[in-house]
Amino acid sequence: MSPGESAPLVSMIWALRVIQVVAGTSAAVTAIQPSTFTVPGAFPTSVFSKYYNQPTATSAQPQPVISDPITHTTYPFALTDPNDIPVNDTTDPHPLPPTAPSTLILHSAFTQLESLSTSSIFGSNACARCQAALEIGKFISLATPANGPEFFVHFCEIFNITSACEVTYGQFTGVGSVLTQVVANADVGGYDGQALCQNFFSMCPSPPTVELNLTNWFTKPKPHPLPPPRKPSGKRMNVLHISDLHLDPRYSTGSEANCTSGSCCRTNKRNANSPNSILLSAPRFGAYQCDSPLSLAIAALDAIPILTGTANTGFPITLYTGDLVSHDPDNQLSR
Repeated sequence: MSPGESAPLVSMIWALRVIQVVAGTSAAVTAIQPSTFTVPGAFPTSVFSKYYNQPTATSAQPQPVISDPITHTTYPFALTDPNDIPVNDTTDPHPLPPTAPSTLILHSAFTQLESLSTSSIFGSNACARCQAALEIGKFISLATPANGPEFFVHFCEIFNITSACEVTYGQFTGVGSVLTQVVANADVGGYDGQALCQNFFSMCPSPPTVELNLTNWFTKPKPHPLPPPRKPSGKRMNVLHISDLHLDPRYSTGSEANCTSGSCCRTNKRNANSPNSILLSAPRFGAYQCDSPLSLAIAALDAIPILTGTANTGFPITLYTGDLVSHDPDNQLSR
């Protein structure tokens, strides 16, 4: 009915057919007589004993007072009030699961990791699979950070990153705690996640270099005009540049210098093909697969003035650009 039209006489037309099933015969179809029924104008008030409004009025639907026949509790008008439809139900219970303990969160994360590792939706896209797994790792890192390293050890095992997962990603032997901190603050679904998956798990290609905008890095603008460059004197000078000594105070003369992995020349390193006997004895002044023993480092420094002809003059400028320590794993380093 369009706006402005008067309401026609309310009538309800019933067109019914009754299917009568007679034993031993097929169903017969008979029309009900009479075939029309006109609804009375007033609502039959005897249907309910009480009403919240005037039930005989035709401008609104009747609102009967309903009560529970067992408890005799009367339901409030608010349950059926057509002019007050609630937005929030704060009366009825809306149960939520209890807060999960950290052990359950970690166990659930393991389950999700295993599902991701075998899901066909990623196909051969290892990078997308890694970033999806890091989303789980991010919530672990935020909700239960103490379990972060254990999660990444399991991550390594599930995706077969290396045979030494505990050493590589453990809290006290590898990068587990550092990785937990980084993932907790990273956008693992975006650029950060791709970079992390490339650097820590080799499951993504290197992301493209982000364009660096230095506009707001400096509080003062570049001087204009620029000061004139200094006139070179033409005088030459000797500059000593020292770098990457990698001094190993744990270097052990006579230990295995041809170990299978890592930095050799330590008492805890062996060659996998000869675990009970040394194949190449570490000499006093170092070996190719080893960091520098103290004897080598001091000998190298002693040789500088002799080999450069600066025993009497020294160097006007000396540059040292770091990497003094050995290639120890994190668990062998200290502050």
